[in-house]
Amino acid sequence: MKKIEVAYPFEAARGALGGRQKLLYNDRNNPAFDAPIGRQYAKNYRTQMVAAKRASDGLNYFMIKKKSATLITVASLKRMAVLGGTGSMIGIILTSISLGGVRDKLEQSWQWEMENVPSQAGKTFRKFLTDKLYQMLDVKNAAAEFYTAGPVYQVLNPWFIQAGPDPSDTDIIVINVPSDILVKFWQQLGTNSNGDTPIYFAVDGAKGIAVSGMKFEDLIAVSTPYETRFNNLGLTIVGDGVGDSYVKKGNSWLKLNTNYIIDTDVIGADTKYVTTAVAPA
Repeated sequence: MKKIEVAYPFEAARGALGGRQKLLYNDRNNPAFDAPIGRQYAKNYRTQMVAAKRASDGLNYFMIKKKSATLITVASLKRMAVLGGTGSMIGIILTSISLGGVRDKLEQSWQWEMENVPSQAGKTFRKFLTDKLYQMLDVKNAAAEFYTAGPVYQVLNPWFIQAGPDPSDTDIIVINVPSDILVKFWQQLGTNSNGDTPIYFAVDGAKGIAVSGMKFEDLIAVSTPYETRFNNLGLTIVGDGVGDSYVKKGNSWLKLNTNYIIDTDVIGADTKYVTTAVAPA
């Protein structure tokens, strides 16, 4: 520990004095969210001076920090996912500026709840949204409720596999988060009404999402724009005219080892499927 002097008008200096760093972890140089479970040391950390102030006597001092570590746990990944998912939804809401659109409806709820719900008094619009959406994603509810003097708006959970709303139901709000964000946080946030475990699978290296026990026909059997988000790889089912129905991606057929994939096959967790241009015999 070495002393430092702080000149007027500053009474103390705290924190890293070399600026913020975008830290990357493990051999693949991933951000913290994509790093393996366990204590991980940043691969690109630059040595810098860190200033501090001792509470007991007010002494200002500095240290030279040569490395930075973070502890990645299942719980920390869940927190990061909930925060990231919430932030993505709020970003979409705040840019919805059409008259009578999503933002207008939720601002009506914010104003009404601030006046009529004591726990909401004094909150900014962003804080109001954050609290409701964070809670929904954290406990994996199907929707978050936003009250007004009239309708109760239901904001659907993008990571909850459920039937799409009736287009005429203006009280249900769908937030179409980008597909890459949906997939990124799927393992932490994904669920359905049965509480099945969220899983990943791959087709030619591209990551798909599902829940445990789900068949390909269940994933593909979508009928509304809202539901199609879960079939993010655009898989389809094609009959052979005899009795079997095969799974395709684009113009190619899915295979696992030597077997062609049919609609009633259960999607395997972390299973790596491939495609072939050769049709099943």
